[in-house]
Amino acid sequence: MARAPLQVLVLPFRRRGDGGIEYAIFRRADHADACWQGLAGGAEQGESAEQAAQREMTEEACIPADARLIPLDATASVPAVLVLKPIVSQLTDPARGWLLVAMASTLSGNLTILGSVANLIVVEAARSSGVRIGFGEYCRVGVPLN
Repeated sequence: MARAPLQVLVLPFRRRGDGGIEYAIFRRADHADACWQGLAGGAEQGESAEQAAQREMTEEACIPADARLIPLDATASVPAVLVLKPIVSQLTDPARGWLLVAMASTLSGNLTILGSVANLIVVEAARSSGVRIGFGEYCRVGVPLN
């Protein structure tokens, strides 16, 4: 079936009995080096983002298709970088333009805890060391930086 121009990322999680959260991050089998990620894939023609997410989590991790999904309003910065390529190459100083694009795409992943898997890993590592970083605390730093 043809793919639609839509990618999905599913970050499975569960609450533990002690109130903590565990996230499932999967090791890719198609990489020789260790490469870990959430469940990801492209939507098929006619699929909504939610339908694609349900299909991917069932196909890749045997998570029931009726599992509750919490949609996040997020846009990846990689497509923006691709769109900006012809514009940046026409600038008087393309090197400076690419540095600006690199900075903006990096910072966009730091807006909230959910901006990147790395943010989740850091917050959970801090928690295991007795430091609690809540959503609000993270945003007080992440929002001004972005």
